[in-house]
Amino acid sequence: MDEGRILSTGKRWRLAIAYLAIAFLAFGPALRAPFDFDDREAITENATIRQLSTALDPPGGGTAASGRPLVNFSFAANIALNRLLGVRHTANFDAPNETVSFHVVNVLLHVITALLLFGVSRRALLFGAFSPEWEQAAERIAAVTVALWLVHPLQTEAVDYVSQRSELLVSLFYVATVYAATRAWESSRWSVAAVALSVLGMLSKEVMISVPLMVVLYDRAFVPASSRSRVKLYVALLATCGVSVWLVASGARGDTAGFNGSVKWYEYLETQGWAIPHYVRLAFLPVGLTFDYGQVLVRGTPAVVGLAGLSIAALFTLYAWTRKGWEWIGFLGAWFFLLLAPSSSIMPIRTEVAAERRVYLALGAVAVLVVAAAEYLRRRQKLRTWAFVSAAVAVGVALLVVSMRRSTLYSDLVLRWRDGVSATPANGRAYDNLASALLRVNPPRIAEADSVLHEGMNADTMFVPLWVRGASIAQSQNNLVDAAELLEYAIRHHPGDVAAMDRYGDVLLAAKRPDLALKWTNRIAEFRPDGTTLTRLGLNYLMLRQVDSAIIVLKRAAGADPSQVNARRYLAGALVEQQRGPEALPFIREAIALDPSSGSTYALLSLAFAQTGVADSAVDAARTATAKPPPSGVVYMFASRAMRLVKRNDLADQYLREAERLNTASP
Repeated sequence: MDEGRILSTGKRWRLAIAYLAIAFLAFGPALRAPFDFDDREAITENATIRQLSTALDPPGGGTAASGRPLVNFSFAANIALNRLLGVRHTANFDAPNETVSFHVVNVLLHVITALLLFGVSRRALLFGAFSPEWEQAAERIAAVTVALWLVHPLQTEAVDYVSQRSELLVSLFYVATVYAATRAWESSRWSVAAVALSVLGMLSKEVMISVPLMVVLYDRAFVPASSRSRVKLYVALLATCGVSVWLVASGARGDTAGFNGSVKWYEYLETQGWAIPHYVRLAFLPVGLTFDYGQVLVRGTPAVVGLAGLSIAALFTLYAWTRKGWEWIGFLGAWFFLLLAPSSSIMPIRTEVAAERRVYLALGAVAVLVVAAAEYLRRRQKLRTWAFVSAAVAVGVALLVVSMRRSTLYSDLVLRWRDGVSATPANGRAYDNLASALLRVNPPRIAEADSVLHEGMNADTMFVPLWVRGASIAQSQNNLVDAAELLEYAIRHHPGDVAAMDRYGDVLLAAKRPDLALKWTNRIAEFRPDGTTLTRLGLNYLMLRQVDSAIIVLKRAAGADPSQVNARRYLAGALVEQQRGPEALPFIREAIALDPSSGSTYALLSLAFAQTGVADSAVDAARTATAKPPPSGVVYMFASRAMRLVKRNDLADQYLREAERLNTASP
């Protein structure tokens, strides 16, 4: 490369400002969009990102951050930034002030990747593999190509959907690694940078696995043959793949992908025969974009025809590598196919058959081909440069408008998922998310959400979460019979569905059928022995009068979750009923520390003190308990029992009369 043609600092800044401006125009409408869908597990309920010190150990279970330490760390950095800005992190989905910094970081990552992509594209044209005419147009071609890539509506999912930062980070490090490798011809320090960037990419997402091969292919396509001798760099980059292999082999990604599920590899491959041509069609005509393609496989004629077309494109890519002067076409084909291979080939991803974010970086290959073809036609027709630029601006403005409209949908979840249902009317998950959005508005639109769920049940009879959410609505309206019927249907068709079993046990407990509920509460506690499920199992044992079993389970619940207040209350109640007041006291104190507003907990404290023989403390706790609003017959009853034990019959009679007044129907 002619080092005399280094881009000036002024041009770099102007380009960065221009890209930044159009990026915020395109994706700015989503800056205050609430967290949604996968954001719950990856961000709002992710305990590992509360502090930077724990962020490099992401949660398991197949969340967007599982097995991706750098992605998890970036979320923790956002929370730390919010803390500095005075924005408190909560588990509340609808927290627009909290999401702004997350969205801003996503847009900035997108812009940085665009600038790196510009550098990689421009340098490819300047290495000497092209004629002087193309070299002279390198800056213009690269700038236009990347601008179109930057604002394309296909990018909205990766940029606007916060938990898909994994796609942004891995793409940034992917392009940065290739860019550093191109600069390594100038200095060995860039070789070290390339290896370090590759490691960071491997810590971000599995797509990074192909970058060592891409660096080799870049050199093969654009660098003169006499200069190619970088075996050490290639080997070092290949060694970084061990990081990604280790993360996948450790099972950190959970069971969201793999060959051991119900989806066969050839079925998934056939579906990708439809999906990948669909992405290409959206690249040229971004009409029919959707947030979620669901889990239903696409098979038959469209998929088979698509696979045939992809096979021809792949063969042409291989052929291009054998023709002198066509290597750049081979590189673009390799860029497209290798970036899509981890998610869009034979490895089944059971949670979604397609996703527009998968084509995020691969779209660059399509953009280069389009701009190169336009430049070639301009020269053949001997048109002025302004004609090329004018056409590019017109296309860019059209794409920008569509991206702005698309980003606007992210700020209103009801509109977003109505659009999703419209785009994929057979996708049960879209109906489920629309119902969830309707329940999140203030006030919740419960009847409308219930109607949407039943539409979804008719459209996608096998999507279990529809039945589970429908049951939760029925339960909230105390319609336990309907709730149980919906869950029985779900369990009958998907016997191992954890959410359905969990909700079914809860419904049976609410229906005062602990004998039937025990089977389900036990199964859930075995599968997920956290504080919540163990507390529910303990309550189930208490309702069955199996107090010894309840105490054992509730002690486990209290140990598993320091914030689980109900585990401590139920455990204290069970111990008090067995006259084990001294043993109950520590758990009652912990419960009061977690929730000092509960009168029933102070009533338990009074009874525990009475069983311990500390009369004054028992009297004080009883007075505190009965002063807590709202008045409760149960609280007065416990206080009365405590006063009997400490021989304060005057107070015992007073509390008993008040208990009777508050609940005359209680034996």
